[in-house]
Amino acid sequence: MNLPIDRRPFFECIFDSFWRRILALAAEFIKVMLNACYLAQLSLHLCRTFSFHRRLLLNQSRRALLQRGAVAAPLFISEVFSPLTASAQAPAPPEQWYWYPGHSLTMKAIAKDTAATCTWMLVENSPQQGVPFHKHLHEDESFYVINGLFEITVGDETVTGGPGTYIYGPRGVPHRWTNMGSARGRMLNVFTPSGLEQYFLSVALPISSSSQQPSVDTATLVPKMAALRDKFGLIRTGSTKYPPSLGQGL
Repeated sequence: MNLPIDRRPFFECIFDSFWRRILALAAEFIKVMLNACYLAQLSLHLCRTFSFHRRLLLNQSRRALLQRGAVAAPLFISEVFSPLTASAQAPAPPEQWYWYPGHSLTMKAIAKDTAATCTWMLVENSPQQGVPFHKHLHEDESFYVINGLFEITVGDETVTGGPGTYIYGPRGVPHRWTNMGSARGRMLNVFTPSGLEQYFLSVALPISSSSQQPSVDTATLVPKMAALRDKFGLIRTGSTKYPPSLGQGL
């Protein structure tokens, strides 16, 4: 196969190649300088922004500082971080606490929040308070200690632990939990799937704080609880760890 031959004079070819190389280098140099100018302007803008924020630091809270920084920074930084700062600014939803025999409770997530997949219930109680042995026909339950000291029994397994302690309770398996500490403690109960929150919200009494002890009409409350336990598949199978009182039991 015959290849095309460049028949121009040798020096003309060299000269043409030289200028092509010069033009290519010039283009690269211009590109580098443009990038350098952009970076210099960006750096200057950031320095001015952060210097401004530093002067405001003594008069601004950390949260306000983050918010102002996201607004004053370059556009691409704002687009990345504005969802995070907006989330940080969102106030925590108010907690509605309820009194129930053995503990107070507040719902952190219910069926409408989780597409009925699970319910998150935060409970709090005093030393020696707890619930008797019982089982759920329709839900699995997980237990996670937030603070304090709790004894949790699921079937033949018993664990006693503080913050971070976790145990899983399958549906149909009797379980019980008790505050074993010297002060009030908190634990997160997660039911899978949702539904049982309707039982608690039907019988528990609204209170203004997690530690409030309301006036309770036991003649009305106890029969109501018994009827709804059957409806929601909540079966009592034993007693509390300590002698039952008004503040204990299902």
